[in-house]
Amino acid sequence: MLESYLIYFFICICLLLGAFADKQTKHVSGWLSIIICSIILGYRYDVGIDHLTYLDYYNQFLYLGAKIGTSREYGYDLLNYICARTGCSPGVFFSLTVFIQFTLIYYSFRSKTNFLVLIYFFYMTTGQLFGSLNIIRQAMAFSIFLYIIKYIESRKLVKYLVGVLIAFSFHSSSLILIPIYWLPSVWRLTLDKIGAKGHVILYLGITLSSAFIFSYFLSATSEFLSTTVYFNYVPNLGERRMAVNSGLGILLFSIIDVLIIYYSTKIIALYPKAKLYYMIFFIGSLLAKVFGTDMLLSRVAYDLVSLRFVVLVFLICFFDSRKNLLFTTLKVGVIMIFILVWLFDIYNGSSGCSPYKFL
Repeated sequence: MLESYLIYFFICICLLLGAFADKQTKHVSGWLSIIICSIILGYRYDVGIDHLTYLDYYNQFLYLGAKIGTSREYGYDLLNYICARTGCSPGVFFSLTVFIQFTLIYYSFRSKTNFLVLIYFFYMTTGQLFGSLNIIRQAMAFSIFLYIIKYIESRKLVKYLVGVLIAFSFHSSSLILIPIYWLPSVWRLTLDKIGAKGHVILYLGITLSSAFIFSYFLSATSEFLSTTVYFNYVPNLGERRMAVNSGLGILLFSIIDVLIIYYSTKIIALYPKAKLYYMIFFIGSLLAKVFGTDMLLSRVAYDLVSLRFVVLVFLICFFDSRKNLLFTTLKVGVIMIFILVWLFDIYNGSSGCSPYKFL
């Protein structure tokens, strides 16, 4: 267990220092930290619940000559195929998957040093990294989505759809990202009118009624879902559960989500670019409450609610801009909560993140 703590502490410090010195070193430190951390994480063994499944899948390409199209997610298959045909070891292949994710995160936020530091901090402490070591394909699809969000803001539909298509080639759940392009227009006509307090009420209402909504959704859509690539999961909808944090962790995340929602109007007034991330996250948080940890349907909310680590950065920056005891206490409190949750995640082996072993 000590080895796991040392490795994750090193990765966290490496990313934070690399981001902090990024501009002073003309991006050398930023890239160096990404390469180092990618290699460490790429050469893991049985770290991430599904890692051995992914390892076996790559070995089919490497040793058995598997063909593109095996998984129906052609982008991921293509990556496997190219790496296998060029003789890359599993360690190199998995290092590349991590490198791609870190690179897309880096390019999405590297323009502001302090912002990038907080991005990495919350990417680690919210458990987003641990999840990416498990559900590799969807984590890669999410990193692509994170990068192409800028095309929603700049209203470049074709570029956005191309990005979604690439994400879809890594994980088919990315289809839900297509209507997100029109979310700002729909938001202005609906949720924008009820304000932050209305969002809090809606969030709490859906949280309390999530079981009923989920039951109704299943009865209405099971037949359609049986035609998707995940048809094997349909008989177990509502029964199969993905591994999650402890009850206390879920409660703390929910409380902080309410905090984000409650201060959203003020955050957006101070940081207008936060609005798009907040809108997507809010919709994702509602879907996550309804679908819970269902093996199939939780994937629908994943790409959206995963933006939590981004909106948390805006929340902390907002607290930091208010120089009084209340907001200083909230800032320190939120940071400490996520540090403690992160430490407990490592101790409990969240998403199979520990004990850490190498190939």
